[in-house]
Formats: sequence, structure tokens, C-alpha cells
Amino acid sequence: HCPTAPNNVCDGATHTCRPCEADSECTSGVCDMNTGACASGVIYVDNRAGHNGSDANACTSPTAPCLTAQGGVAKLPTTGAATRYLAISASDDNYPTTGPTKFTMGSVYIVGLRDPAAPASVVALDRTNNGPDLEVDGNAATVTLVNIQLNGATGTGNGDGLSCVNDATLKLMRVTLSGNMRYGITSTQCNLTMDRSIIRSNSGGGGFVSGTFSITNSWIVDNIGGDFGGLSVSGLDASDTLAHNTFAKNSANNGQPGSLGCTGGGTARQNILYGSTGTALEFTGCNHAYSLIGTTVVTGDNNIAAATIDAIAFENITTIPRDYHLKAGSVALGVGGPNDGTGRLAFDIDGEPRPTTGADIGADERP
Repeated sequence: HCPTAPNNVCDGATHTCRPCEADSECTSGVCDMNTGACASGVIYVDNRAGHNGSDANACTSPTAPCLTAQGGVAKLPTTGAATRYLAISASDDNYPTTGPTKFTMGSVYIVGLRDPAAPASVVALDRTNNGPDLEVDGNAATVTLVNIQLNGATGTGNGDGLSCVNDATLKLMRVTLSGNMRYGITSTQCNLTMDRSIIRSNSGGGGFVSGTFSITNSWIVDNIGGDFGGLSVSGLDASDTLAHNTFAKNSANNGQPGSLGCTGGGTARQNILYGSTGTALEFTGCNHAYSLIGTTVVTGDNNIAAATIDAIAFENITTIPRDYHLKAGSVALGVGGPNDGTGRLAFDIDGEPRPTTGADIGADERP
């Protein structure tokens, strides 16, 4: 009854056609979060035992999928489709790749399909030789990743979970970049949007970002770097957004910014920067507002500090993986200042709504 995109879903309450809000609402199993339309022409990948995965399949049906991520990429159409869709099923096993998975042309949407019967399963892509797990290169390339984990990249000079260069466009939602030998992400002169994601436990630092960017509602935590721990951000200006993120327990060399190295005249808002080690500096550069930074209040609009990390009341900072949700009594609750209540700031890292005023500081909004 609702054949016209993007209004492909019949709302059971209002009996009207509306955009999709979840993959499960679409016959194809893929809801394009960029447009709200149910995807068509999807290529499926599934490496679970008993699910008939083979790269010899056409891979246009979830009952006859490709076996490997690279096999699925090879089946994406090269002409005709405005956006090409790759759906990878969550599995207990990683999806290894040999050599680069690289996109240089067109729009590609890659989504990890969760298994309701195995909620702990993830879609994890890793690379069996040195280099980034995934690369996006050039202004003709637009890549969206949803519910994907990129981990285990090796190579001290290029072992990044994700590399974006040369004015490409990259959108990340619910993406985890962890356990990579160098950075979780390198985004050099790219158009980057990252929301509700995690950059965790990378060995060269969380990531380097320049170009145009919006980084929101994300955890940048437990990374170990040299010149910086969490993120190095270059050229933050009024067109960029760095808001509602939690930087915690990162480390860098002595005298280097543990949480955030930043240049530019823009303002980072409503972030937590706390608990860096190996350095006396939580951050360098940029302006900050409505943020919780270190143990001494930083000059700016309504910034606060915390005497100890216990005052922030993270859910678990003792055992790894640490949990950076906020507990009751946190000094970060309700002091985030004005919030327009729309767009990327309307929801937190878990998709829970934020109030229009007095939001919590950091990525998590306590219910």
C-alpha cells in the first residue's frame, strides 16, 4: 500500500505512509537512514554456518548470500543505481579481507544486520594484511556505514580501521573502530559525519580529522597515542560540529593532549574530556562551552570540572570494556545548557531523546 519512496511504511497507528525508521520495517531488511526509504537491489553477505553463503551466488537474496564482504562488494552494481546497498549479517566470526576494500566512485551504503537470536553478535570487518580495513578516496565517493565494526588493522604507518581522503564523503552511524595498530580513523580533507559511534583502544590514537566534520554522541575512549590520545582535530570552525562526545581514559606522551588536540576558531560543545594519562594536558586549542574538562574549570561559556573521575559517575571504569554511561549523581547531569532539540543533538549514543534545555554533558543522556 506504500509503494512510493521514501514513504514505504504503513504506520499502524495513523494508517498513513511514512519513511522507515528501522531495518525490520522493510521487505529488503534495509532502511536507508539517510533518506528514510526502504532499500532495493540489496547485495547480501552472511558467513554463518547453515546460511548458504557463497561468493558464487548472485547474492541478491538473504537466502543465497555471498560468503565474504569482498565477495559482496564485487557484486555491487556499477551502473544504474543512485545508491548501492550491501547488507552484512551479524556473526560470531569476523569477516576478514585481503588487501584494501576501497571505494572511489558512487554512493555505497553498508549496513550490519543484527541477529535478534544472538544479540551479542556483531559485523566485524578486519584485514589479514597491513593497511586500513576500509578506504574511501576522492570526491566522487560517498560511503555510509551503519552497525559496523572495523578492527584489527595492522601496519604502524597505515594500520587504520578507516581511511577517508581527498574530499570523499563518509557517514558513520553506530560504528565501532577498535583495536587497530595505528588510528581508529584517518579523515584527511574529507566530509565526515560520525554519530552514535565508538573509537576505542586503538594503538596510535583514536583518530586524526581534518576537512569538514560533524562528530556527535560518540565515545572516544581508552586509546593510546603519541602526539595525542583521543582525537587530533584540525580546523574546527563554525561549519563543523564537535558536540556531546565523551573523551575518557585516553593516553599520550608527556606534554601532549591526552583527550583532544584541536586547532581552529570554532567551539566544541557539551563534551566530557577527562581521565587522560601520561600527560598533564586534557586538551590543546579551540574554544569550549558547556563542557566538563579535567579538574580545573576551563575558560569558556559554562564549562565545569570534576575533582575526581568518581564525580562523573561512569557506569564502569574498572574493567575492560569500560562502560561510559552516566549513573545517578553525576556532575554531568542536566548542565549541558541550550539544545535545539532537533537533528543530531535530539538523541544520545543509545538513541534516547535529549531535553531541549539542560541536557547532560557527554555522549550519554541518562534516562
